[in-house]
Amino acid sequence: MRSRTESLAEELLYAVAQKGEMDLVRDYALPLPMTLITEILGIPARDRDKFHRWSNVIVSVNQFHGNWRAIPAIWMFNRYLRRFFKERRANPKDDLTSALIQTEDGGDALSEDELFSMVFLLLVAGHETTVNLISSGVLELLEHRDQMDKLQN
Repeated sequence: MRSRTESLAEELLYAVAQKGEMDLVRDYALPLPMTLITEILGIPARDRDKFHRWSNVIVSVNQFHGNWRAIPAIWMFNRYLRRFFKERRANPKDDLTSALIQTEDGGDALSEDELFSMVFLLLVAGHETTVNLISSGVLELLEHRDQMDKLQN
């Protein structure tokens, strides 16, 4: 994945250079992990924005407010993934989702709920944590110029 990650990072930075300005989260921190995770799972590029919207709602819920807002996002996420799994069962591809569906250990395969949980976790946790890591890391470098200089050197 290293070469794909590097080429995607370069593509995103090239696009920013062409525009002459950058929103770090929108233009880089968000599309980098979302693109990679969805490619690994075999999710079509046209559906990436859906996953971002749904996962944003889900991770923004806390114990004090907003719990009800997560219900439609979870329902749509669930519906999409169940249809996606059905499609991959009928037409396996060279992706992680197809591999998870086809994997058996001693005659025991992942249940539909186990498959859903695994893919859901990869999409939500993998994408959200990486977006936050990139954006907070850049903020720290901007606020601590001596560390930025060390990194550049």
